[in-house]
Amino acid sequence: MTTGFIDETGPTGLTAILRKRLDDLVTSGALPGSVSKTATAPVAVQGDNPTSGLFSFDKYSAVPLLTEAIREDIDRSGGDNLRRNLFLCPLTRVLRHNFNGSAVDRIDVFTNGTFKSLVIPPRCAVFWPRAA
Repeated sequence: MTTGFIDETGPTGLTAILRKRLDDLVTSGALPGSVSKTATAPVAVQGDNPTSGLFSFDKYSAVPLLTEAIREDIDRSGGDNLRRNLFLCPLTRVLRHNFNGSAVDRIDVFTNGTFKSLVIPPRCAVFWPRAA
């Protein structure tokens, strides 16, 4: 068997099967109300060139770039999470950015069915995409 079954080219692909099962759980109420139905990830994103003459990032998904950055951060830190600078929190919904007047000092999130409030140290940078 090859890995071709993972793509979304038909109803028998692994991704399509998993998405249908998750959507069925959302519809039946088996998952918390904060979990929404699945959506197809964007194939393309729009971004600015980092500098003139370099390849524009607006042609493909930014996920490979983010994944590469996370892997480089893990290598740089020797796998020590305390020394890492970049994390990705999957299946986590940000509810609120608490702004103390000059910076974000706490982020309220919903993850794994529970509410959490994450303290953000002053030396950390917080960024999020603008609403469409």
